[in-house]
Amino acid sequence: MILSVFKLIPPTTGVRSSRLHCFLRKQLHALSTVAESSDTSELERSTKILIGQSLVEESNVVALLKEWSKESGNESSKHMDNILQHWLNHTKNLKSTEPFDIVLKKHNENRNGSSAASLLDLWGEKLGGHLELSPPLSAFHLVLEAYSSTDNYQVCLDILFHLERSHLNGNYALKPTIETYSHVLSAIFKGQGPINNEIVTRMQDSFGTAPPEERQCPKACYHWVKAHSKLFGCGRKCEHPELMAWFSDFDKNLRQTDVLLNALLHNDPSERIVSLLGTAYISTLITMVKAEAGLESARRATEMLDYLESLKLEDLPWTEHFRLVISIWAQEQLFEHNAPEILQDLLHRYEDRHLSSNKKIPLIIYERIIWTWSQCGKAEKAADLLRHFMRLSEERTIIMSSKSQITRMFNYVLLGLFHENERKDNLLIDLWTEMQKHNVPRDHITYSAVLKAISTSRLPKERVVKEAINAWTALQSEAEIKTSARHYGSMISCWARVSSPGLKNAADKAIGLLDELENLYKESNSEDDDLKPHQAHFSSVITALARTRDPQSVSKVDDVFDRMKLHYEPDIIAYSSFLRALANGRNEESAKRAEEILDEMETKADTAEEKHLRPNTVTYTSVIVAHSNSKVPDAAEKAERILSRLEFAFQRSGDSILQPDSIAFGTAINAWSKTRDCVEAGERAEGILRRMEAMEKDSGKTLLNAIVYTNVIVAYWRSRQKNAADKALDLLEEMKNKADEGGNIDCLPDTRTYTSVLQTLARSSRSNKADMAWKILSKMCDDYRGGNLTVRPNVFSFTACLNACAHTVGTAEERKRAVELALRIMVEFNSYDYGPPSPAIYRTLLLAFSHQAENASDLLKYATIAFSRCCQEGYADDSILILLETKVPALYEKLPRNHLNQVEIPLEWSMNVKKS
Repeated sequence: MILSVFKLIPPTTGVRSSRLHCFLRKQLHALSTVAESSDTSELERSTKILIGQSLVEESNVVALLKEWSKESGNESSKHMDNILQHWLNHTKNLKSTEPFDIVLKKHNENRNGSSAASLLDLWGEKLGGHLELSPPLSAFHLVLEAYSSTDNYQVCLDILFHLERSHLNGNYALKPTIETYSHVLSAIFKGQGPINNEIVTRMQDSFGTAPPEERQCPKACYHWVKAHSKLFGCGRKCEHPELMAWFSDFDKNLRQTDVLLNALLHNDPSERIVSLLGTAYISTLITMVKAEAGLESARRATEMLDYLESLKLEDLPWTEHFRLVISIWAQEQLFEHNAPEILQDLLHRYEDRHLSSNKKIPLIIYERIIWTWSQCGKAEKAADLLRHFMRLSEERTIIMSSKSQITRMFNYVLLGLFHENERKDNLLIDLWTEMQKHNVPRDHITYSAVLKAISTSRLPKERVVKEAINAWTALQSEAEIKTSARHYGSMISCWARVSSPGLKNAADKAIGLLDELENLYKESNSEDDDLKPHQAHFSSVITALARTRDPQSVSKVDDVFDRMKLHYEPDIIAYSSFLRALANGRNEESAKRAEEILDEMETKADTAEEKHLRPNTVTYTSVIVAHSNSKVPDAAEKAERILSRLEFAFQRSGDSILQPDSIAFGTAINAWSKTRDCVEAGERAEGILRRMEAMEKDSGKTLLNAIVYTNVIVAYWRSRQKNAADKALDLLEEMKNKADEGGNIDCLPDTRTYTSVLQTLARSSRSNKADMAWKILSKMCDDYRGGNLTVRPNVFSFTACLNACAHTVGTAEERKRAVELALRIMVEFNSYDYGPPSPAIYRTLLLAFSHQAENASDLLKYATIAFSRCCQEGYADDSILILLETKVPALYEKLPRNHLNQVEIPLEWSMNVKKS
C-alpha cells in the first residue's frame, strides 16, 4: 500500500520542494507505524528517494536512520552509512550529532569495530573542533565495546591512550572512566594480549577519585565488577612482577567489589543492571575458584544466585547465572564439599523454573553436572541424569549445537562407571546399547571405554564374548573412526579374559588380532604410532595362551615372546606373563624353560642397566608352580629348590619385593602334597610349613592359613608314612590353637581340612580309626547344623569316614562296630542336606559291608539295602557292578539280564552317573 503511493512521485532530479519533504515525512511516519510488518524494500525505496532527490532535512535523515536501526544484520549498517554520508555531503553547517550517534550505536550493536572506528574518525574530522558537537566519551565507549569482542585489542589501547592524552591536554570531558578501562581490559583478554600494570593502576585511580554519585552509578559499578572479573581471569597467566603482587591479594579486591555490590543492590536498580552485575560478579568468583579460594567463592556465587531469585522478577536469574554457578561447583577441588548434592539442588531449581514455563534448556547445564558426578564416584547417578536428559531431548526441550556434545556426556558416564570401585558392568553395557539405539555418534574414546570395560568386567564369559564382538563389529563399521592400537589392546584383553581350557579358540582370536595389528603397523612403514603394538598387547596374548592350560601352547607362547623382543626389550610384566604361561604348560619342558627364564632375569638384573628386571616373589612363585605342575617324579624337589633360592635372595638383599609370601610357601607345599607314595613327602611339606612359621614370626605378617596346613596333611596322607595319621591329628589341633589362642582365624579348619584328616585316618593301621573318624565327622555335622558353613561335610567327607570303616582290622566285635558305624554314617548322610551322593560313597559302603559283615547272610542283607538305595538315587555305575560280582555274587546273580544272559540294569539306575 505504501509502495503504491511512491509510484505517484515523478522521477524528477534536483527538485527540493516542501511538498516532497512533507510527503517523505508522511511516508516515514507510515513506515514507523507498520515497521514490524513492513518489507525492507520499502525502506530501500525511501532511502533512494532521500538520496536521489538530495533531501537533507535532518528530521527526515534521523527518521530514516531510526527505521534502518530496527533492522538486523550488516546490510542495514551499510544503508545507514550511505544515508549519513549523503547528509554530510549536502549539509554545510552541521548543527546536530544525532545521525552520528544513531549509526555508531548500530555499528556497536553489530560489533563492527572497524566501521565504528571509521565513523568516529569522520565525526572527529567534521566536528572535532566544536566544543559541544565533538565526539563525547560515550561515543568512544561505543567503539571500544564494539572492539572488545574481537581480537584487535591494539586499537582499544590506541583509543585509551588518545583519551588519556586529551585529558592531560585539558579536555576533561574525555577523562577515561572505569567503563573505558573495562572495555579495554575485555579486548585485551579476548585477544590474549599483555596486561600493563600501569593500566590497572590508572583504572584503580579513576574509580577511587571519582565522585560518590559516579561510584554508586549502576553502570559504573557493573563495569568495575566486569573489569575485576577480567583481571582475576588473567591473574594466573600474568608474569609481570608488580601485577602479580597486585593479584596476590585476591580477597581484598573481592571484598572491595562486595561493598560496591551491596551498596548498589539496595538501591533497587533496573533488572538488566542487576543481571549484568550478577553475571560479572559470578564470573569473578569462578576465577577465584581457580585461584584456590574455592569453597568461599562457590558459596558467594550461590548467595548471588539466591539474591537474584529472591527479586522474583520474571526473567531472573538468567540461564547464564545458573550455568556460571554450576561451573563453580563443578570444580574438582569442591567435590569433597557436598558439590554433587548442591549441583543436584541447582539443577532442580533450574528445571522447575524453565520447564514449568516451557523454556528450552541449554545442554551445557547437564553436561557440567554429568561430568562432575562421573568424576567424583557418582557415575550411577550421572547415568540416571543422562537418561533423564535423553528423554528431555526427545521432547525437544534441550538446546544443543551438535550431537557431539551428547557423545561427550555418554563418554563421561562410561569412563566414570569404568573407574568406580564398585563396578556397574551391566549398567555400562546398557548405556552402550542405549547409545546405539538413540543413534548417538560414537568416537574413539567411546569405543576405548566400552572395550576396556568389557575386558575387565565381572560379567559371565558368554556375555563378555557377545558384547565384545558387538562393540568390535560396530567399531569396524565406523568409517570416520580409525581403529588404533588402544582398541586392539582392549579387544585382545577381552579374548584373554575369557580364554580357558574350554574356550581355547579365544587365544587364537587374540593371536589373530595381534597379527592384524602388526601388519597394519608394517603397512604404515612403522611410522604410525597409533598402530604400534605395545608390550601390553603381547602380554595379553601370552595371558590368553596361559589360561588355556594347554601344554601345546608353550611353543606359541615362545613365538609371541620372541616377536615382542623385535619391538621392545621385555619388562618385568612381560617376563611375569611369560612365566605364568609356562607354569600352565604342565610338562617337564615348560618347567625347564621357566627356570631358564628365571636364570636369565637374575643374570640381567646383576647389571646396572637392567636392574628393573630383577625377579620378585611373583616371578619365583611362577617357576615354583611350573615345577609343581610338571608331573615328573622330582617335581616337588625342584619346586622346593626354587623356594630356597627365593628365601636366600630375600635374606641377602632384605628387599620386601623378594619376601616369600603365603602363595610362594603354599605352592611349594602343594607340590609335595601332589607327590604320591613318597615316604618323606609329609615331612618335607611340614618342614616348609615351619620355615613359613619362622618367617611369619620375624616379619610380623600373617602367612599361615588353613590351605597350607591342609596341604601338609594331604602330603602326609599320600606319603603312606606309618605315623601319618598322628601327624594329621596333631596338625589339626595346632590349627585350632592358632585360631583360638593365637587369634589367626585364617587357620580355622574347614571341610577340606577335616576330610583330609579323615582320609589319613582311613589309610592308617589304627584299630579304632572308625570310631575316631565318626567322632570327627559327627563334630563337623554338629558345627554345620549350628551354623558354621565352612565345615559342611560333603560326599567326600562321608566317603572317607566309610573308608575307615571298610578298612578296620581287629576283633569280631570291632568289625561289628564298623558295620554299625557305616550304617549310622549313611543314615546321617541321608537325613540332612550334605549335597548329592556319588557312586564312590555307595561303592565304599558296599566295600565296608563286604569286609566287615559277620556272615554271607548279613552281607547279602546289608548289600541289598545299600544297592537298592544306590539304584533309587541313580548312581549304579560299572565299578559298583564289578564290586558286586567279586564281593557279593549272590546279589549280582539277581540283577536283570538281557537275551545274551549279560547283566543289563535299567537306565534309571545309573541316570545320575557322570559320563566320562
